[in-house]
Order: sequence, then structure tokens, then C-alpha cells
Amino acid sequence: MSRKNIVEMSTKIPPGMTDWLDSIVLGCVTVADREYCENFKRYHRIFGNREDEGDYELVAPDSEKRVSFPPLNQAERPFFYAYDCFFTKLGITIPFTEFETEILWNCNLAPTQLHPNSWAFMKIFQLLCQELGVRPSLCLFLYLFVLTKVGTAKKKASWISFRATQGRKVFSIFNDSFHDFKNFYFKVRAVDEVHPFFLDKNKEPTFPLWWQENPVVLKYSLESLDKVERAFVGVLEEHWGEPPHLDTKKFLGDPTLLRSELEMASGSDSMKVLRKTKKTVAAQNLQRKTSGEGSSQVPPKKLGSGPQGPRKNIPTPQVRVAPTDPPLASSGAASSPSSAGPSPKRQRTSGAYDLNDKNFDGVAFAEEHIAPYGYVPTDDVSIRKHLDFISSTSVRMANLSAALSRKFKKSPVNTTSASLENAKTKLERAEGLRLELEAKNIGLELSLEKEKARATEAEAVANLARENYIQTYGELLRVKKKLQSSYYDYAELQEHIANGMTALYENLKAQVRVLAPHADLSLFSMNNIVEDGKIVPAPNEDETSAPNPKAKTSGAPSAETTRPEADPDVEILNGPDGVVGTVPISVIPTVPQDAAMGAKLDPL
Repeated sequence: MSRKNIVEMSTKIPPGMTDWLDSIVLGCVTVADREYCENFKRYHRIFGNREDEGDYELVAPDSEKRVSFPPLNQAERPFFYAYDCFFTKLGITIPFTEFETEILWNCNLAPTQLHPNSWAFMKIFQLLCQELGVRPSLCLFLYLFVLTKVGTAKKKASWISFRATQGRKVFSIFNDSFHDFKNFYFKVRAVDEVHPFFLDKNKEPTFPLWWQENPVVLKYSLESLDKVERAFVGVLEEHWGEPPHLDTKKFLGDPTLLRSELEMASGSDSMKVLRKTKKTVAAQNLQRKTSGEGSSQVPPKKLGSGPQGPRKNIPTPQVRVAPTDPPLASSGAASSPSSAGPSPKRQRTSGAYDLNDKNFDGVAFAEEHIAPYGYVPTDDVSIRKHLDFISSTSVRMANLSAALSRKFKKSPVNTTSASLENAKTKLERAEGLRLELEAKNIGLELSLEKEKARATEAEAVANLARENYIQTYGELLRVKKKLQSSYYDYAELQEHIANGMTALYENLKAQVRVLAPHADLSLFSMNNIVEDGKIVPAPNEDETSAPNPKAKTSGAPSAETTRPEADPDVEILNGPDGVVGTVPISVIPTVPQDAAMGAKLDPL
């Protein structure tokens, strides 16, 4: 069956509804018929327990009836409309919980007037309260959420939603595009001779059965909450106050995931504060019970003359002191809004129980000494979960007991004692080793500190040596540069001296040619020396032997000392045997005048 919206305007709209209600709401026609309702009841979980299945029926409305219409026939049995997504997607069951009834009554809303996403907020809120052992309350929910703006003169009213109060967003929205529910609604009413849960003992509705023109917007501050509720808010803010927020759709689909999430967060500071606060408040309530003062929290009362008529009194937030003890009656069955419930039974004083007494009252003992320390929901769905938990836990405990019994039978008592003594000895030995290791650790820490000091000192010395090395290396570079400059100057000086000597030598040869034009100057060389009055080649350095210091020096002059000084009256001549001699100039033949005139003399 297609789930698209079917809009058809009816001609039998109750008077005045078109003035404040949007035409889309007035035009949504249901697709539910008799067969649809029968199959829906057969194949979907609608009721909290099976005993209620026969007390209520799902009825397809007439084709001209709309989800917002009140009953046109006053003789018709009381009913209210419900969307099928309440049961298929959100896990809501009939009868509504006390909390759900309280929200609808105080906000003056019919069940279908509230958007399914808001029902999802209510459901996940109750689930979280149940897992944390906190009683879901109107003021706690309306501290976290606030109703959106209802219809105005410019924009008529349609489905109303709860949104997170500014700065207090904790839960993510169930479905961002929840639009396929508007044509899938039906009536829920009790069968004959059954008192419906949505009527009190005076047969007055416990919540509005059809759409109301004036929903009530309530706001509560943190000061309106009691100690346990403030600690509960602390848990929400610590774990989901910042994105990512608590995943409403995920945890409604599988509540065990929420339980696992809370178990992982059980060690947080806010969780510890919540547990401590619950114990403190429970002890205070127990003390008040014992002294006969009763509980300090007043149960909420509904105000006004009824959801159908105008509300003359609007409930206002009030500061409450401490939470009451968990209600003894089931929260699944709605009680009268004006009744405060039965007075708590006076418990016996502590110490009046004997565990060895065969008539020991375990229930009374649990109510007095255990129940005050935690709230246990007792609606029909929770009771079923509790029974399943008890059954599975009992089976596991039986298996564990059998395993321990088998193990104990195999281990005699004296063996167990010996094992304990052995374990004690090992523990003492381990303690001694621990102390020894601690002493060694202290010694190693001292050695490490010394090594660190040495390393620091060595690092300082290394830095100083590095600085000295850099300075010395710089000096060496400067000296090297100077040496290279001196080397270049020395080479240039050598070249200059060699060039000067060569020029001097050539000048001397030119002068000799002038003085002795016919002289053989082939032996005139700087590589020759005069030895024993003769010109001979100079010996190589490796051929000359080192002089013997013991040899007697002759009085003959050396070649250098015997070289005749220049005499202006003689001319140097080469003999036929290669010996250069000197002859007087007067005996040398004269050169002809024309030859002398043609000769070009080298300047001196």
C-alpha cells in the first residue's frame, strides 16, 4: 500500500475548526479499513502485555472523519486516534505510561496532535531514565524540551513538536523527513464492560482525546529540578551535550545498545555524582519514613476542569525538594490525575529481620533496605523485561553454582588452605622483590642523573673545543693566504732576477764582442766555470762530492779568486786548446777603418 498523503476536504467539518486548524490536517484521509485494523492488531505489538489485547480494539474511522475531529455522536464510546507509526517505529504501547499521560494532559495535547518525532523524544527519555534509575518527570522533560510555536493568525496550527531548549540539546531527531504517517491512523477504544485506561474513575479523560486549539507551553529552569534530576542532567551534558548527540533512532531500535553505552560511561565523574546523589536522597527518604514524616515530594496534580473544556488554571513550575520513592502501583495503568495514590506502608525498623527465621519476609526486607536505593519501573513492558532478566540470570547462576560445586569437590579443603598459604608466601616474595626493584630503580635514577651531568659537562667542553677549532682554522686560513701571497711575490722576484741576470749576461757578451770581435764566444756561457786557468763546463750538483773537512786546503786560489780582474789594456782571447787567455791590446791587429765604422756597438 502506498504511503503518500491523501488529501480530501470534507464537507462535515465541526464548526470553528477551520478558523485555527491548517487545511492539510483537515484534509488527510485515513487509508485504514476494517481489514487493515484487524491485520495490524494481529501482526504488530500494540499492547504492553497480552492481558490487554482483549480489552481494546482498533476501529477504522468513517471516510468523513479526520484525525483531529471530536466525536460527532456523543453516544459513541470514548476513543482516541493513534498513528500506526507509534507502534511500528517508536515502540509505544497501550496503555500509555504515567509519564506520557502526564505530558499530554499538562501540555493539553491529543496523542495524534503531537508529531511522531516528539513521541520519539518522550520514548528515548523514558528509556534513558529507566537505565539510570531515575523517575521520568514532567519538569525534567520540559527542562530539556519546549513546545514549538502553535498556530497564529498568519499561520494556522498543524502538528506540534517538542524541540530541544536552547543550549540543552542532548538527543538527535528520530527522522528528519517524517512525513509518511498522516494517512495511517485509526481509533483505539475499549470493548464493552471494560474501563479504559484513558478515563479516570469519574469517567473523565486523563488526557485530551482529540485536538486542542490552545496547547500549553511550559518551561522549567534548573532550579525547578531536585538533586537527582540535576545530577541526571549532568550526565546528559557530559556525554551528549556536544555533538555527536545521543542517537535517538539507533537506541530506540535496539535499547541494549544504550545499556552498553551507559556501562562504558559508568566510570565518568557525572555518573559517580548521580549514583552518590541517589543514595543520599534514598537514605533521607528512608529516614523520613522511619520518623513518620513521609516523602518530601508532592505528586503532580492535574489542573483545570478537563481537556475538552477551556483550561482556567495553567500549571506553573514549582521548586521541588527531593524525589519520592518509586510508586508501588504499575506506571503502565494511568491513575486519576487528582489522586495522590495510597499512602506508603510503615516499614519495620532496622534489625527486626532474622535471616535464619523460616518465616523471613524477603519482600519486606527488600522494600525497606534495597528498594530505596534505586527506582525500578513496574509498567507492563518493564515487568516482562524484569522476568526475562530473572529467568536468564537464574539459569546462569545455576550453571555457575554447578561449575563451582564440581571444582570444589575436586579440591579438598586442606589443599585449598595450602594453596592460600603458598599464594601468601608468593605474595610476600613478590613484595620483597618489588621493594628490591624500587631500591634498584632509585640507584639507577641517581646514576642516570650523574650521567646526565657528565654528558652536560662533556657537551660544554665539546662546544668550547669546537669554538677553538673554528678560531684556529680561521687563523690557519689567514696564514695560508699570506703564504700564498708571499709565494707569488717570491716567484715574481725570481722571475725578475732571472730576467735581470739574462739581460746582464747578454750585455757582457755584447761588450766582449766589441772588445774582441774575432774571439770565439761559444764557450762563454753562464753554465761554464774557470778551473786551472781554463773554461770548463760546470759539474752537476750530484757529481760534486762533499768536501772533506780533514783535507788540507791548498793555497791555490779558486777559479773565482784567480779570475783576472778587468784590465783596460788587455783583451780576452780563446786559445786553440779552448783556454781563454789574455793578450795586450797593442799586439792585436788593428781593424780597418771602414769595418770599425760599420760596426754597431752595444751600449754599456
